[in-house]
Amino acid sequence: MKRIKVKKFVMTVYGIAKVLGETRTGSEITEFFRVAGYANIQHDGGTKWRFVYAALQDLNESESGPSHVASIIEKLADPKQYLGNMEQHTRVVEQLSAALFFEGLALNADCEVVHACHIG
Repeated sequence: MKRIKVKKFVMTVYGIAKVLGETRTGSEITEFFRVAGYANIQHDGGTKWRFVYAALQDLNESESGPSHVASIIEKLADPKQYLGNMEQHTRVVEQLSAALFFEGLALNADCEVVHACHIG
């Protein structure tokens, strides 16, 4: 998959944090990051969405930051994360799409982050 070119995610990070914090327990957040390839990110027991927001901000500010954040978004949108609960998948994709809209981005049919003008 070709990675999108984004200088930095700005508005989207808050939306992702809210989605992940509202749909997962603390231990599920830790497991989500581990499966996504970020085993060093482990929920600290605090407010879930604030923890996720801080973790995403750190990733966003790192080298190749937007690529890391895009990977997190795509993992969160992956239907395999919701086997047996496709209603939740639909809600999550709708919430992610709303957050991505403010960056001029969208999720395509394969749940990949793309520039909104490339949807079709």
